[in-house]
Amino acid sequence: TPGHPLEDRPRRHRRRGRPGRKVGGRERAARHGAHYLDAPITCSTTPGGGTAAAASGELTFLVGGDRKAFDAVRDVLEVLGRRFHHLGPPGSGSVMKLVSNHISGIQTLAIAEALCLAESRGFSAEQTLEICADTVAGSYVLDGIFRTRLSNPSGRAHFAMELMAKDHRLMDALARRQGIELPMNRRALELCEEMCEAGYARRDNVASVEYFRKRNGLARIRSPPPPAPWPRRSGALTRICV
Repeated sequence: TPGHPLEDRPRRHRRRGRPGRKVGGRERAARHGAHYLDAPITCSTTPGGGTAAAASGELTFLVGGDRKAFDAVRDVLEVLGRRFHHLGPPGSGSVMKLVSNHISGIQTLAIAEALCLAESRGFSAEQTLEICADTVAGSYVLDGIFRTRLSNPSGRAHFAMELMAKDHRLMDALARRQGIELPMNRRALELCEEMCEAGYARRDNVASVEYFRKRNGLARIRSPPPPAPWPRRSGALTRICV
């Protein structure tokens, strides 16, 4: 109501959708004397991905909207997360979220198919992830998501394949409007849609490894038990002759 003490406080919007719709949201909010921010969330350090980051208060916010409105709600955002980026007018946060998910989605598919190739040569997925985390292939998607969620006995979908497909579809639409060619995104979208049709729509996106195994007729290779520690004598390594 007019004159209410919360009337001039900014409204926060965290639902992810088409970036172009954020402008309409700003106009509707302005008609009611409110401010509008789009604030998609992501993460970069918490093992497990966004669900785990939300539970631990380690979220990253990608914010689009008026700078003064962003500053006014900073104290609220600090309760929910640790990193905040003001990126420009409404819609800017959602565009950057799509860019981020475009990269992580393609990484997810690349890692999944690479794990299958490694398994075909006798390396388990767990072993491959452990080794690659110590190479130039290391990344948050590989180490923080795959290594954490590959063994998922509950079957819980932290980020469903149908949502990954949606993001690649939105990225494709955005690129078309900008006149930009994104051939890797197009192929990623095709693979995501194939997996959704094959029954993986509501499975976690890390289950793409399972899809590639079935597609290639591979069985999962179990990791061998860790090697026994080297024998020690008087605090020094025992000399072993071969």
